[in-house]
Amino acid sequence: MKSTRTTFCGECRALRWVEDWSEMRDEMLAIVLGPCGHTVERTARLEWAPGRRLVSIAGVGRHAATS
Repeated sequence: MKSTRTTFCGECRALRWVEDWSEMRDEMLAIVLGPCGHTVERTARLEWAPGRRLVSIAGVGRHAATS
């Protein structure tokens, strides 16, 4: 199953899929939403840290970080 990237459209007040995006200026993206066609602006920087969990390696007291 393929996941679809979605974001909230403030004008429609609904979740919409990302149809297209382009870089506007330093760290800013213009995102075109479908099917409504509205454009939203977002910062291009990472807004959250990816989750990590520790997995034991061969039962030894060492751990490896995975995402």
